[in-house]
Amino acid sequence: MDSSQSPTNFVALIQRGDDAATRLYNAPDSHSLSQIQIGSIVTSVLGHLEHCEYKTFDNVMAGLGGNLVCPSRWIINLFHFCESTTTDESICLQIAKNLGPLVRCMCDDRNRLFFQSKKHWRESIDKFASLILAIATKSIALDSSLKEEMVETLFQNEDLLSSIVQWSNVWRKDATLEDTRNYNIYHCGKLSAMLLVVEMPDLRERIASMPVVSKYDDPNCTESYVEGLISHMQFNNKFDQDDLRVLQHLIVDEDCVDKGVIEGMIDFGVNSTDVGPEYAAELLFPMLFKGALARGNHPSDTRVAFAIRAGLINLCLSFMVRVGGDMRSTVFSHVEAIFKSIYFVALHKKTWKAIRHKRPDIEAKLNLLDANIIHDVKCKELLDMIKAILDMNGAYCCHCNKSLGRKERYQCGGCNRMTYCSRACQRADWLNGHNQACCMEYTDDYVGKFHGRMVPFYGADERAVSKLTELEINSNMIQLKLFLDHSSTILEQAKSLNIPLCDCVVRFELRYYPPKVTTNHYSECYVSTQKEYEASRSMKNIMCVYYSYNFTGDIISTHLEEPSSMLCMQKMFPFDWLTQKK
Repeated sequence: MDSSQSPTNFVALIQRGDDAATRLYNAPDSHSLSQIQIGSIVTSVLGHLEHCEYKTFDNVMAGLGGNLVCPSRWIINLFHFCESTTTDESICLQIAKNLGPLVRCMCDDRNRLFFQSKKHWRESIDKFASLILAIATKSIALDSSLKEEMVETLFQNEDLLSSIVQWSNVWRKDATLEDTRNYNIYHCGKLSAMLLVVEMPDLRERIASMPVVSKYDDPNCTESYVEGLISHMQFNNKFDQDDLRVLQHLIVDEDCVDKGVIEGMIDFGVNSTDVGPEYAAELLFPMLFKGALARGNHPSDTRVAFAIRAGLINLCLSFMVRVGGDMRSTVFSHVEAIFKSIYFVALHKKTWKAIRHKRPDIEAKLNLLDANIIHDVKCKELLDMIKAILDMNGAYCCHCNKSLGRKERYQCGGCNRMTYCSRACQRADWLNGHNQACCMEYTDDYVGKFHGRMVPFYGADERAVSKLTELEINSNMIQLKLFLDHSSTILEQAKSLNIPLCDCVVRFELRYYPPKVTTNHYSECYVSTQKEYEASRSMKNIMCVYYSYNFTGDIISTHLEEPSSMLCMQKMFPFDWLTQKK
């Protein structure tokens, strides 16, 4: 500011649309203006911008008697006011509340008219993006109540949100090279990233789900901001660090995940090179959980199943093929976490069916890996985990352990939970103990002879109980196989305890990998019901108890080991089967 020119005259010149004074405000020494004088300039500039929807810039200048060359300089003034650390918060809020006409002009990217001029619109759009970014930046530094008021006021216009999303990336089908420069992708990208971390879940959700293509260009577009960001990175075959930060926030913290996001990330992992495997594996793991990981959520049966059908297991195995025995530790840890999540829900209905559907492809990949990484201990551990998942996915006769195809199964007509290879096996299993539990609810009276029914463990919620049937059917089909596969371990443990097999209770912990098998005296397992167990137990059978997770998709507990997140199933087998091949 010229020292001979008083602040009052300087403000008056800007109010009249003087070009030199308006441009001069950008100089560092112009910030000596008082808050009252800044408020006067803001009020005048906002008043001039009110005419932008229906007047030409020349008409506005004629009314003011000024000589301002371009209306974008008013936007720059507002930007500097918001960016300045000395500007009062109330002035920034005033700007946010009175930007309606400017927002409507800038967001009308079909007509692209600002003061009825396409030229002025192109000259001003990047300044507009900078102004919105400055307001958002200022709001984040404020106290929570004023922050919410400022952001809600600014983004009550839905078109502004969609414009930010659509300008922040190069997926705009109608954008020329000049448009791309003018849309100021950098500013809009930063802005969308910033708005996604403000403490307003509703705003984050609206941005994350916003279609990436304007409704005017493609009214049927359902590709969300998150999907579009993944597609954009796949197109460029790289992860920009800002993009990665936004994705991590949206996926890990905010759970902005749908089918398109899962498919997009798997597709990115399949087709990308360089850092693709590392970042794809890192982001795919939290997608398997419904809700933020930090809140103690569990793997979702629905999400895991969809991801498997979309190629998740095959993708993780291909990562192992691509990096070979020299597998990077970060990739290994993410893939291991993914496989463990699948293992936790492998017996749930949707995941079980998805694994069965993809089984041929998975087995083909496993055969390839077996030949290539036979000497790599870490990779072999992962392969063993997948093989265990496939074993748990098998269908076996609940009486003779015969492997069953889809059309070879007979189910008990009473409970519809036990599966057999023939009517003969069904009759034999009925006489062996299923008649004691078929269609019966569990009570302590059956503690020693309870046969093949699921028991809610402690206080499982109503939704968990509703999922028992689907989980029980799949559990029943693998119980005998697990019993026979671990026959040597059971016999050795019983021998070390020096007790008869009929006094043993074998505990199968399917909540861990590899499964834990422990054999104990019944008095250690049924402390509170020892008398009932003693009165009802069979002297020819051995009791087996199977523990597995039952995830409903809701938050049940903050730790996976909490009792309310698991279910147990009891079944009795003749202990002479331990020494026989079934």
